[in-house]
Amino acid sequence: MNDLSIFTVKVEGGSGCIFQPMSEDYSYVLTARHVLLEAEMPYSIIRQTIGEDGSVNEVELKIIGEPYYHHDPDNFDAAIIKVEAIKDNPIELLRLDNPLESSGIFVLAGHPDARGKQIYSYRDNNLVLKNRKPYNYIEAELENVATHKEIVGQSGGGIFRYEDGHWFLAGIQKKMSVPDGKETLGRIDFMPLSFFDAIVNTNREDLIDLLPYYLTSFSLLKDQVMKIEGCLVPNNVAYTRSFLRGITENIVANKLTPLYVREFFKDRLLVGKRPRKNILLTRDLWVAWLEYLIILNLIKDNGITEGNLEENFNCYRVLFSNTNKDWSTEFKEITLSNFHGLAANGCIIVSTKTKPEKYTIPSGAIDDIIRANNVHNSEMQIDDGVEHPFKSYKLVHLYAFQKKCIIDKEDEYSQFTNLTDAELIIKLKQEYEELLRP
Repeated sequence: MNDLSIFTVKVEGGSGCIFQPMSEDYSYVLTARHVLLEAEMPYSIIRQTIGEDGSVNEVELKIIGEPYYHHDPDNFDAAIIKVEAIKDNPIELLRLDNPLESSGIFVLAGHPDARGKQIYSYRDNNLVLKNRKPYNYIEAELENVATHKEIVGQSGGGIFRYEDGHWFLAGIQKKMSVPDGKETLGRIDFMPLSFFDAIVNTNREDLIDLLPYYLTSFSLLKDQVMKIEGCLVPNNVAYTRSFLRGITENIVANKLTPLYVREFFKDRLLVGKRPRKNILLTRDLWVAWLEYLIILNLIKDNGITEGNLEENFNCYRVLFSNTNKDWSTEFKEITLSNFHGLAANGCIIVSTKTKPEKYTIPSGAIDDIIRANNVHNSEMQIDDGVEHPFKSYKLVHLYAFQKKCIIDKEDEYSQFTNLTDAELIIKLKQEYEELLRP
């Protein structure tokens, strides 16, 4: 896990959280409105981090324009400040909707006044979420009870959750739930991200959604796909790699975006019967989808567009799992996935975060796999006439399109150049069709 100080800032007498919205041009600082009202303009936003040598690095963020507040400030304490784009965060922060559906420990991070005289004032506290309150504020309890004096200054700080290998932002702290002398439970109230969505929705000319920037265009993921690594002579596949990545331009020209695909298919994109929907925001999923679209563009004679996306998905169903383990550990969850609409003789293409040991399934192993991952028919999401997904459809790992079709045959690709694109298309199409053949 990583130090949350990289997302945490001092906002005058309070705190704030850096969040990268769906833009490369600027970043947000999310905070509580009362933090700004208690301060004098111009506002100061300071980011403190610790260098590798142990030194304290302090940077003042450059603010763009005036803060944006919720349209009902009497009941909603949310504020967004635009700042110049922050490019140096080593990890991504994703949004967590419906945080009460997640159990376990959350973290409140901020710069409390109790540490204000220290050179480095960052502090975090573990939290357990308790209940929803009026206006959809959420009440949480500090793992170690703290008084109001200890928490002052953390208003506006982020509420974080580490889940599925990613850091998520659940909301922004507002205040202690009850003043000192009334309770000694150490409870705080915080604002879910829906409060900040409302600010964006009423300021559409100036603000953009609190979603990862790479959802705007597949072109932003172009350099992360089709890596084709592990060749004995890497130059053998250098041109092929460049050619495949270049197909991204066709996808962009057809106006397909990760955001559209996400809204269209939702959790049908994921392995399992009740997958965690937060995974729909992760970069790995959209890298996998870009590779899938590149492959489809070669297999299909027509371009892949919004109009024929469902048709292609019903021939080649791609499913993503966020697991770091081998895909064989996910066979039961794969069986439980949504296969409604997948055509007869269709193909299931599974993608995971790690390269598998075996990327195709021999037909003779299917019965053994089914027995080892027993799932009752009533649990499966299949159409009438489908006996079992693994028997009715071809099952391959997405990595097979790199490993089996290119890496294992690297010498066959060494002669291709920009003068032989037509031949390369024929070669790749033949390899892909052979892999997908029932």
